[in-house]
Amino acid sequence: MSGTPTNWFNRASYTLNTPLTIGNLGRNTAIGPGMYQIDFSVFKEMPIRERYTVQFGAEFFNILNHPNLGMPNNVFNASPTSSFGVIGDTGNYLSRNIQFALKLLV
Repeated sequence: MSGTPTNWFNRASYTLNTPLTIGNLGRNTAIGPGMYQIDFSVFKEMPIRERYTVQFGAEFFNILNHPNLGMPNNVFNASPTSSFGVIGDTGNYLSRNIQFALKLLV
């Protein structure tokens, strides 16, 4: 299993069973692409007099903006136009997000 979003599985290695027979494909043999996401955060506290502190924070989610693909279609049929093995979306994964925060701590 490897490949592109349009052909994640080698479709030629799968066939339909003859009627009234049990297939020999094991459980969890078809897996999808991995998810790669690196998050990073940094915070700095700065005292203001003796009683107050200001905290500045920056958080970065999916900092490398790596595309994470969804799961491939795993419904197999004999149709030549089948979408078996095709990844049709990017799942519910976010693109790069950056957020800043400023807090006054008492």
